[in-house]
Amino acid sequence: MKINIGYKIPNIEKLVDKISKVIGLIVPVYVMPLKLKRLDENGYAVFQGGKYILFINPEILKKDKLTSFVIKLFIHELWHVKQMSEGRLVFNDNHTVATWEGVKYTNKDTFRPWEIEARRMESKYYKQVKI
Repeated sequence: MKINIGYKIPNIEKLVDKISKVIGLIVPVYVMPLKLKRLDENGYAVFQGGKYILFINPEILKKDKLTSFVIKLFIHELWHVKQMSEGRLVFNDNHTVATWEGVKYTNKDTFRPWEIEARRMESKYYKQVKI
Protein backbone atom coordinates (compact mmCIF):
# COMPACT_ATOMS: atom_id res chain seq x y z
CA MET A 1 0.00 0.00 0.00
CA LYS A 2 1.55 3.28 -1.11
CA ILE A 3 -0.29 6.52 -0.49
CA ASN A 4 0.53 10.20 -0.29
CA ILE A 5 -1.75 12.10 2.08
CA GLY A 6 0.75 14.60 3.44
CA TYR A 7 2.10 12.46 6.27
CA LYS A 8 3.61 9.02 6.76
CA ILE A 9 1.64 6.16 8.27
CA PRO A 10 4.18 3.31 8.36
CA ASN A 11 2.51 1.40 11.21
CA ILE A 12 -0.89 1.46 9.53
CA GLU A 13 0.69 0.47 6.21
CA LYS A 14 2.28 -2.57 7.87
CA LEU A 15 -1.01 -3.38 9.59
CA VAL A 16 -2.98 -3.26 6.31
CA ASP A 17 -0.41 -5.49 4.63
CA LYS A 18 -0.46 -8.00 7.49
CA ILE A 19 -4.25 -8.15 7.75
CA SER A 20 -4.51 -8.57 3.97
CA LYS A 21 -2.15 -11.55 4.09
CA VAL A 22 -3.86 -13.15 7.09
CA ILE A 23 -7.38 -12.91 5.64
CA GLY A 24 -6.31 -13.79 2.10
CA LEU A 25 -7.18 -10.43 0.55
CA ILE A 26 -5.45 -10.17 -2.82
CA VAL A 27 -6.83 -6.89 -4.20
CA PRO A 28 -4.97 -3.60 -3.73
CA VAL A 29 -6.45 -1.32 -1.06
CA TYR A 30 -6.02 2.43 -0.78
CA VAL A 31 -6.27 4.26 2.55
CA MET A 32 -7.53 7.83 2.49
CA PRO A 33 -8.54 10.34 5.16
CA LEU A 34 -12.25 10.44 5.90
CA LYS A 35 -13.48 13.91 4.94
CA LEU A 36 -17.13 13.85 5.96
CA LYS A 37 -17.61 12.08 9.25
CA ARG A 38 -21.10 10.81 9.99
CA LEU A 39 -21.99 10.37 13.65
CA ASP A 40 -19.26 8.37 15.35
CA GLU A 41 -17.92 6.87 12.15
CA ASN A 42 -14.19 6.20 12.17
CA GLY A 43 -13.93 4.44 8.85
CA TYR A 44 -15.68 2.73 6.00
CA ALA A 45 -14.79 0.74 2.89
CA VAL A 46 -15.94 1.46 -0.65
CA PHE A 47 -15.40 0.24 -4.18
CA GLN A 48 -15.12 3.47 -6.13
CA GLY A 49 -13.54 4.29 -9.46
CA GLY A 50 -12.43 0.69 -9.86
CA LYS A 51 -10.52 0.78 -6.56
CA TYR A 52 -11.09 -0.47 -3.04
CA ILE A 53 -10.66 2.45 -0.66
CA LEU A 54 -10.72 2.65 3.12
CA PHE A 55 -11.74 6.09 4.29
CA ILE A 56 -10.37 6.44 7.83
CA ASN A 57 -10.67 9.20 10.45
CA PRO A 58 -7.65 11.47 9.75
CA GLU A 59 -6.80 11.64 13.47
CA ILE A 60 -6.25 7.87 13.48
CA LEU A 61 -4.01 8.18 10.42
CA LYS A 62 -1.99 11.09 11.85
CA LYS A 63 -1.37 9.30 15.16
CA ASP A 64 -0.33 6.08 13.36
CA LYS A 65 -0.70 4.13 16.63
CA LEU A 66 -1.80 0.52 16.60
CA THR A 67 -4.21 0.40 19.50
CA SER A 68 -6.65 -2.49 19.90
CA PHE A 69 -9.38 -0.21 18.55
CA VAL A 70 -7.37 0.66 15.43
CA ILE A 71 -6.40 -2.96 14.76
CA LYS A 72 -10.03 -4.08 15.04
CA LEU A 73 -11.20 -1.16 12.87
CA PHE A 74 -8.84 -2.18 10.07
CA ILE A 75 -9.73 -5.88 10.34
CA HIS A 76 -13.40 -4.90 10.13
CA GLU A 77 -13.03 -2.59 7.13
CA LEU A 78 -10.65 -4.87 5.25
CA TRP A 79 -13.12 -7.70 5.77
CA HIS A 80 -15.71 -5.55 3.98
CA VAL A 81 -13.23 -5.19 1.11
CA LYS A 82 -12.93 -8.97 1.05
CA GLN A 83 -16.74 -9.32 1.00
CA MET A 84 -16.95 -6.85 -1.89
CA SER A 85 -14.06 -8.38 -3.84
CA GLU A 86 -15.73 -11.79 -3.60
CA GLY A 87 -19.00 -10.31 -4.89
CA ARG A 88 -20.90 -11.18 -1.72
CA LEU A 89 -21.44 -7.50 -0.84
CA VAL A 90 -22.36 -4.94 -3.50
CA PHE A 91 -23.47 -1.35 -2.91
CA ASN A 92 -25.29 0.89 -5.34
CA ASP A 93 -23.49 4.09 -6.37
CA ASN A 94 -24.83 6.26 -3.55
CA HIS A 95 -24.65 3.52 -0.89
CA THR A 96 -28.38 3.51 -0.20
CA VAL A 97 -28.87 -0.14 -1.20
CA ALA A 98 -26.62 -3.06 -0.34
CA THR A 99 -26.94 -6.48 -1.89
CA TRP A 100 -25.63 -9.18 0.45
CA GLU A 101 -25.40 -12.65 -1.01
CA GLY A 102 -28.24 -11.85 -3.43
CA VAL A 103 -30.57 -10.16 -0.91
CA LYS A 104 -31.18 -6.40 -1.10
CA TYR A 105 -31.07 -4.20 2.02
CA THR A 106 -31.73 -0.46 2.27
CA ASN A 107 -30.35 2.15 4.66
CA LYS A 108 -33.51 1.69 6.72
CA ASP A 109 -32.75 -1.96 7.47
CA THR A 110 -31.21 -2.43 10.89
CA PHE A 111 -30.22 -6.05 10.27
CA ARG A 112 -27.01 -6.04 8.24
CA PRO A 113 -25.49 -9.52 8.08
CA TRP A 114 -22.28 -8.26 6.43
CA GLU A 115 -21.66 -6.09 9.52
CA ILE A 116 -22.27 -9.02 11.87
CA GLU A 117 -19.74 -11.10 9.93
CA ALA A 118 -17.16 -8.27 9.93
CA ARG A 119 -17.52 -7.82 13.71
CA ARG A 120 -16.93 -11.55 14.20
CA MET A 121 -13.75 -11.30 12.14
CA GLU A 122 -12.38 -8.58 14.45
CA SER A 123 -12.16 -11.13 17.26
CA LYS A 124 -11.22 -14.06 15.06
CA TYR A 125 -8.14 -12.38 13.55
CA TYR A 126 -7.07 -9.93 16.27
CA LYS A 127 -4.35 -12.08 17.84
CA GLN A 128 -2.97 -13.10 14.44
CA VAL A 129 -2.52 -9.56 13.20
CA LYS A 130 -1.58 -7.72 16.38
CA ILE A 131 1.82 -6.18 15.70
